[in-house]
Amino acid sequence: MDMKRAPAAMPGADEVVLEIRSHYRLKDKPVRMLEVLRVFLPREAQATYEALRRGEVVPVRRGPRAPLEQLASSMEAQGFEVAVRPAGAR
Repeated sequence: MDMKRAPAAMPGADEVVLEIRSHYRLKDKPVRMLEVLRVFLPREAQATYEALRRGEVVPVRRGPRAPLEQLASSMEAQGFEVAVRPAGAR
């Protein structure tokens, strides 16, 4: 009997990071973008806003793939450019 586990069965194997890369209103209406950020990230909105204004990619959540892909989809619908990547990747 082979005792190896499939990678998906290993703890943390499906952990991902949700990154915000930009927002379509970043240049022309940054305050509007901040308002939308406050809906998704109430505690981190200001720091995330400032990092995005500096041109940084901001990792905002780490966890299981399914809920973060759902959050990413909602954020994309509100104009954010986001990425969901494996937690160990960079």
